Amino acid sequence: MQSFKRAALFSFLILSSFVCASARQKPADVRAAAAAACAQVRQTAALARAACGVEGIERRHIVADVFEYSFKLKVGEGEHDVVGLHRVVRERANGVPFKSMRAVFMVHGDLWGFDEAFMSSTLSGAVARENSIGVYLARNGVDVWGIDLRWTQVTADTTDFTFMKDWNVSTHVSDVGVGIGVARAVRGATGSGDGRVALLGWSRGGTVVYAYAGAEAALPEAARQVDALVPVDIAFKLNPEHEEQRAAACTRYAAGQQQLAAGVYHSPQGVLVRNLGLLAATAPADASPVLAGLNNRQAALLVGSATHVLFAPYPPVPFYHFAGGTFDANGLPSGLRFTQEQYLYDFYQTAAPFQSATEQFETDGVLCGDSLPYDDNLASINIPVYFIGAGGGFGEFGLDTLGRLGSSDVTSNVVRLSGPEGRPVEFGHSDIFLADNAKELVWKPLYDWLASH
Repeated sequence: MQSFKRAALFSFLILSSFVCASARQKPADVRAAAAAACAQVRQTAALARAACGVEGIERRHIVADVFEYSFKLKVGEGEHDVVGLHRVVRERANGVPFKSMRAVFMVHGDLWGFDEAFMSSTLSGAVARENSIGVYLARNGVDVWGIDLRWTQVTADTTDFTFMKDWNVSTHVSDVGVGIGVARAVRGATGSGDGRVALLGWSRGGTVVYAYAGAEAALPEAARQVDALVPVDIAFKLNPEHEEQRAAACTRYAAGQQQLAAGVYHSPQGVLVRNLGLLAATAPADASPVLAGLNNRQAALLVGSATHVLFAPYPPVPFYHFAGGTFDANGLPSGLRFTQEQYLYDFYQTAAPFQSATEQFETDGVLCGDSLPYDDNLASINIPVYFIGAGGGFGEFGLDTLGRLGSSDVTSNVVRLSGPEGRPVEFGHSDIFLADNAKELVWKPLYDWLASH
């Protein structure tokens, strides 16, 4: 396992502050500003382990005056050292955003990239186009940014994954630093100022943002880029009363180490999830080729509403699931409680086919208590923190990390709708973004918190 490269991160964050400082100029077109920001990075590349280069910028209309900019960002010399970067913002003219005093930078979790996780309604016909957290925040004046981690750019026809060998949490922390630096520079150049941003991470992205915040807390004040932290439904550390979950993480971590030692550096779960969604959408009553004894609809519902079965006998938390569901008298899945079925199936079909495996195992290693460095500086994280949890996801287990932080401004919102015995059918890990009532339960409280911080 590679060590966490603190010196490289320090150098990059210093670099990012240089980039932002140089971006104080008259408002510029978003596309020109992005290209210029990366040019600044290239000029001082010796300070960072990552290169920086924009590989194309696309603009698409979302709703009303909200537009999304997407581009590829070269972050290294290798063929696959590429991330995606996104900005969702209100505009008063083509390429000219309204001034926004608050910005949030979002890091997705497993399987789904930025659009797929945070702008999912724009990729589905099952719900209104504006029914995504990214659109909601942008329409309310937040400057929404986010990243597609490197593995989301790997195509379905890839067969050799050795390039993923050294991709780990540290890799993603560095890439997030690049992305935030460019985001701040673009904001500065387009009239919103280059101040610090709130950093949100969902699921595995929560691991990345905790690691990022911890590393940044060890840096001089001038080098820091983040002024608020929003971990979403992730357990990073566990208290003694959750020993069973810690021990399960240790078991998964040991299995992961064996897999890496055998030269398997990727996870193909996205291929499975995509197929489940396609089959459920197109042939729901046909026998499932994936889960014997179920039809395609039941198989897709089972993976969504009883996701913990995929981790048996060592699930991350009891009854963990993506979407709260209903079950018939035989215990078979029969529907969803909060998210529309077709929307879930569309969501499945947008999964990235492959993911680098090391960061998955490292998350278990941190939970287990291994000597990985990502949790070393939790007590030094003193920025405001807003934790969002789902009662059927990591939920209350995610609260264990909060007491280890150094912040005096910590707020939590764990959505529980079914009482203490309702975890098997509770509001789920993906319901946070997909549910019909997510706006009222999750997005608006988050917006209110961001507006006050």
